[in-house]
Amino acid sequence: MKPQQLWQRFKWAAGSCFRCERLDVEVTVIGSIAVGDVEVEIHACRKCVFRLEQLHWALVG
Repeated sequence: MKPQQLWQRFKWAAGSCFRCERLDVEVTVIGSIAVGDVEVEIHACRKCVFRLEQLHWALVG
C-alpha cells in the first residue's frame, strides 16, 4: 500500500504523537488505553502510523 492510500484511511488533526513524542504534528487516533475507569485515546503521526502498519504486516505475514 502506498502512503497516500494509507493516509486516506484516517482522520487527521493537530496533536502529539505517543510513539515519537513529536508535538504539534498531524496525528490520528490509533487506539485507546484504559487504566481503571479512565480511558484515553492514543494518537500517532503519519510517520509512526506508516511504521506501525509495516510492523503489523511483518508480524501477520
